[in-house]
Amino acid sequence: MKYIAKSAFKQSNIMDKINKGCDGVEIQLLNPENEICLEKGYKIEKFLKDCNIVSIHTPLVAETDNNFNIETPCGKDGFIKSIELADKFSQFYGRRMNLVCHMDLSIKQQIELGIYEQTKEFLLENLEKYKNIDVNLENVTIRDMGVYDNVVLVKELNKENLWTTLDICHALMAQSATGHFTCEGKYENEYYEYETLEKAFEKNKDVCKWIHLNNATNEGEGYGVGKGHGSIFNPNNVNDVSTLLKALRFADSIGLEEICIEVREDNYLDSQNFLQTMNLCKALRNNEKEFKKFIA
Repeated sequence: MKYIAKSAFKQSNIMDKINKGCDGVEIQLLNPENEICLEKGYKIEKFLKDCNIVSIHTPLVAETDNNFNIETPCGKDGFIKSIELADKFSQFYGRRMNLVCHMDLSIKQQIELGIYEQTKEFLLENLEKYKNIDVNLENVTIRDMGVYDNVVLVKELNKENLWTTLDICHALMAQSATGHFTCEGKYENEYYEYETLEKAFEKNKDVCKWIHLNNATNEGEGYGVGKGHGSIFNPNNVNDVSTLLKALRFADSIGLEEICIEVREDNYLDSQNFLQTMNLCKALRNNEKEFKKFIA
């Protein structure tokens, strides 16, 4: 298994991850228009060769919209700039490139707004134009969104370069939220069925090409909120270790050779949480006895 590190598109941040021993980098764009920086002062070609970018994550926030998405004009513009950058990297490295993005409007919302067909046409047009780019729609946390809308859309379009990204933290938040809602008797509708991590694995098993490996905890702001979002797996916590092993086993079961560690850091110029998570993964994978102890 190769371990990919999530990083801002900054030389200092990326090189810290490289020095920590990652096998490649997924870059988080903040503003693709400003970050297509192939004319920067440093020697970009040597830098790109050193950092081995394998995946790009589109911006989470656009200037004129609270949530970046592929449905609004602003979101479409950001998506196009991102996929153009992914194409540049694909040509530079001579291989396929991942592009991860979110859906921030549910299928139901899009249908109600009369834009669902437009969304599908927009995706199909770009999937056809950039056949060297694997577009990965990431699962989201529960709001007004169907938890598996990304799976539904990927299966509906059925294109060889359209897949899902399974974010473990988001899946755990869905599990926690629906468990609470179900017990309280609230939100009795299709979007709030009881969720489990195993259900997320089952839904994604045929269409998942990328995993964001991270945990969700409660650090005082709510489960998976604030510092509890994208947290690490505590090696002394049986539940955390069990969750991590389940995620690694799922990655193996669908034939993934890379997994992206996306954890919060106290200092992004000294990525100790990434290093700890990668080392824990390696230790557990190399110890089959421990693996079997936690995964029945």
